[in-house]
Amino acid sequence: MFNLFSGIISILFAIAICTSGTYSSYKGIYIELGLLKYPLSFIIFSYGIWLIINYKKIKIDEEEQYSICPNCKESFTYKELHHGKCKYCKDIDTIDIEEYYKNNSDERNE
Repeated sequence: MFNLFSGIISILFAIAICTSGTYSSYKGIYIELGLLKYPLSFIIFSYGIWLIINYKKIKIDEEEQYSICPNCKESFTYKELHHGKCKYCKDIDTIDIEEYYKNNSDERNE
């Protein structure tokens, strides 16, 4: 959530720098940027966009997702796997664990 908020603030700050052409600190000191305002506002604007995009990626990666090998019944996180193949069976593609137990509900109760 912090990345999203920081991204929005950075974008607004970049727009303010581009339109006013000055930078002011919290102590009331104003710095005239001249032509430097364009590259500086572009960099801050790009950073704000990156923070917003990064926020979405972080939200997706936070959830641990598991898969299971249909052959040996061993479960893995997606981070452990290499191209979705089972570590032990090597050539067997793993299946999302929720999808596996949805199709094989009788095995879940064992």
